[in-house]
Amino acid sequence: MCPATVQVTTNIDDILKDPEIDIVVELMGGFEPARTYILKAIEAGKHIVTANKAVLAKYWDEIFGAAHAKNVGRLPGSQRGRGHPCVQAINDGLAANRIERLTAIINGTTNYMLTGMAAHGKSFEKL
Repeated sequence: MCPATVQVTTNIDDILKDPEIDIVVELMGGFEPARTYILKAIEAGKHIVTANKAVLAKYWDEIFGAAHAKNVGRLPGSQRGRGHPCVQAINDGLAANRIERLTAIINGTTNYMLTGMAAHGKSFEKL
């Protein structure tokens, strides 16, 4: 149940030290201080949800390794419902494999647009 009051803070330590907070959602974007805050939250035993594709792309191994070591969840929030099944399968199901590169279109709208352009000869404007 949600608390009756809401606290607002600009101090990350207020969040990290609060035993009532189990999940931290990072939505600030960019590399720093997002990476640092994510890693601090993981170290504090908090589960992580982020829509920050930039920080995940650059620091994937560090963030997922830290989360695994602390046994906390790490959910790429912007990809839940689209690419998340791929992320989950690669991270957990293929953990023993050494994947060095993955190239794909995992966004349904982008896939639809590119297929329409390539297979049906339509221009971007006509779609």
